[in-house]
Amino acid sequence: MKKLVFILGLCLILSTRANAEIYHGIDIEAVYKSSDWSSKEKVKEIIDDYTLLLQYQKELDGCPIEVPEVLGCYDKIAEKIVTNLYIYPEHNLTEYKQLKKALSDAYGLKNCRNKYAWPSGNICNIDRASDLSAALKDYIQDLINFSKEQMFSYSSILEEYK
Repeated sequence: MKKLVFILGLCLILSTRANAEIYHGIDIEAVYKSSDWSSKEKVKEIIDDYTLLLQYQKELDGCPIEVPEVLGCYDKIAEKIVTNLYIYPEHNLTEYKQLKKALSDAYGLKNCRNKYAWPSGNICNIDRASDLSAALKDYIQDLINFSKEQMFSYSSILEEYK
């Protein structure tokens, strides 16, 4: 009799787990039922966004170190972040491009117009691009870190992410 109860209990546990929708290690059904989510799709949305965020971090870490190739890599990642993880994507892209131009101009001033380094030659443009790439990398890392912070603040379910 004990064996029968054990087997039935085991079958019940297995069937319950089989019905559970596990998504990146997170039980969607349990999360949906335990909080005020509007739908299971909204639960999946934050998980998908977090997956994208992790992908963007890997891409950023894998960018080449050579200028100007690194700038193109940073631009692609920044575009993905500001269009997929932020509202008003077109406006965000415009602001990113303006930031990049302003930084390029500011580093151009620093590296190419100093009266004691004049005439600066081509080396100033190399230094400008190097400074620009470092600033853009920091900015993109800040976008990633801030998004991650906000996602974890929005919902603690991401702590179970696998």
